Amino acid sequence: MTESVSARTASKLTFTFAWRRALAVIGWWQPVLGFFGMIVIGLLANAHDRIAQMIGTSAVAGIGALVAGIQASFVFAPADDPSIELVLSAPRPIAYLIAERLIVLAAISLAAALAGALMFPVIAPGMGTTGDQLARWVAPFVFMVGLGMAITLVSRRSSFGMLLVILLDGAMLFGGAQALIARFEWAWIVHLFLPPEQFTPEQIAVNRLFLIALGVGMIAYVLNLARDPEPLIAAAQTE
Repeated sequence: MTESVSARTASKLTFTFAWRRALAVIGWWQPVLGFFGMIVIGLLANAHDRIAQMIGTSAVAGIGALVAGIQASFVFAPADDPSIELVLSAPRPIAYLIAERLIVLAAISLAAALAGALMFPVIAPGMGTTGDQLARWVAPFVFMVGLGMAITLVSRRSSFGMLLVILLDGAMLFGGAQALIARFEWAWIVHLFLPPEQFTPEQIAVNRLFLIALGVGMIAYVLNLARDPEPLIAAAQTE
């Protein structure tokens, strides 16, 4: 009887949704700052600021994906967690821990993106509807989350994942992708913020599906690596 109660208690603890802990790990304030960043870009674009107008309809997607990618870098970083051995030896599967942190990340990122998408057309008319802003956000969000998680787990440090996310997002927003497309015509398929006025609806659909597939693939790769904790423990101990 005692063993049965203990087993049920252990099972309940194993699969309890620890959203508070997940929120503490990935942070809640970054999406709030991201939302205010979207508002600032919209106000500047409405005031005809050249840089803000260059970002234009990619404001919600660019800032939202950037913030999500940075947060994803903190989802699971073996070398940055001093209690990694305790975490990996706990009855909760590490893949479950990563999944619940991803759910929390997606929820707060969606809330920030939705708020920004609702406000942006009001403060910057003519730069896309709420639906346009959200549609442009989804694919870069999934890709950046996958990238931040994958680079962090491979390098074992969140700083590497965060750095690559910031560099790639900035390069894509400030003309780097256009320069790449000018050199390689096929590069539009990897453009995170493809301008809808310059490409066909078919190209935009292919681009977004391709980015989502890459992001999902990287997330699946991370979850697969997390199934075997031994290499993660060894990697953390060598740091």
